[in-house]
Amino acid sequence: MATLALNTKDPFLLTPATGESFIIANLDLTNNVYIGPEIGLYGLQAGNLVDPTVDTLLPGSYVVLDGSEPIYGLAASGQPSVLVILGALSYWQPSPSISTGQFFSYSPSRGAGNLVASVSGTAGTDPYGNAFFAGVTEYTLTGHGYYAVNLDVGQLNIYTSTGLGGEAGPWTLVNSLAYLFGNGLTLTNQQDGGQIIISGLPKVTAAGIVSTSQLALTNGSAPALAAGFAELYADNGHLATVPPSGLIQRVSGAQLADMTQYTVTQAAATQASKIWSIPASDAEVGATYEFGASGSGVWGSTQQALTFALFIQGTSHIVTTVPATTFAINALFHWMFWVRFYCVSTGTFATWYPEHTLKLSPANQQTAWDITETLTALYTQSSLASQTVELETNWAAVTGAPTMTTVANWFRRVV
Repeated sequence: MATLALNTKDPFLLTPATGESFIIANLDLTNNVYIGPEIGLYGLQAGNLVDPTVDTLLPGSYVVLDGSEPIYGLAASGQPSVLVILGALSYWQPSPSISTGQFFSYSPSRGAGNLVASVSGTAGTDPYGNAFFAGVTEYTLTGHGYYAVNLDVGQLNIYTSTGLGGEAGPWTLVNSLAYLFGNGLTLTNQQDGGQIIISGLPKVTAAGIVSTSQLALTNGSAPALAAGFAELYADNGHLATVPPSGLIQRVSGAQLADMTQYTVTQAAATQASKIWSIPASDAEVGATYEFGASGSGVWGSTQQALTFALFIQGTSHIVTTVPATTFAINALFHWMFWVRFYCVSTGTFATWYPEHTLKLSPANQQTAWDITETLTALYTQSSLASQTVELETNWAAVTGAPTMTTVANWFRRVV
């Protein structure tokens, strides 16, 4: 290890060609130092400012060289000192452009296809034809071509180069991982735009318990299926899966059933289920929703007709009336009401195609009254505003004290 003083007139031999790697560090905090072969430094003095064999050491910077050739030093100005350390870090190879703060590592030697790491403020090509990226990058040759893992401006990028150009490129960005301030961590498939977002805004419950971060998938095309795997992706804003069979399907939008009991004895339409909701603009052409409810009742000492109606945004679109003579007086009965409706078109005057089934039976017996009806007439209801979905029932009259009770009801978006 030696400290050597340089001047601006005569190139000074820092180390002969020893075949042993060494470090040269510019100890001056103000002045640059030029290093390279003697003839290159004389050329620099003569005005040749683009000699690729000459490097510039910025104040306080260093470089590792392989000792394959004699290296001379020359002060750009002043009388800076340099530190020379022999036999250091044999793995690291010299930077061909120290003046821009770049650093390059090669293995097993400098040359085309041998770049294994780079640090650079800008992207470019080294003297051996290897393309490099801005930031900190590792380069690896695999059985599928070259891979580069790059960290730049806080974003992790993965590139591939599978053509004949090798490390010369062209390189293709395939994936990136980035932290978006306030929006969480985003993993992006750069080839089709699909994303996985881990939210930076975890939910906090009323009790102050912080949940794990939310996970969001941005829309993408159905992934190519890998043998033996099921895959998950976002289809037009909805979670979808591709099972090993290859059948593409969306994940059910089911919610927990409402187990609140609703009892109706009135002759006027009365709430008989939870008031469910379809969010504004949730529907798309082909979107399918289902509602179901079931319960029991007493037909009353005077036979009365019973009406079931599904109200959507306050309007009864699906209505069925059970005749008064369906059961004997005071008969105990069970019932089940099921509705499915499809979005045919969207917008302010969106159209919907409904179908429904109503089943009633005496307690502990098989079905006595069963109606399955597919309504061929479409109804109109805006898909741009939120829509409430609710079952309401009523008796033709209250004479005889008939009663019906909803035990369970549920609602879901199927697709």
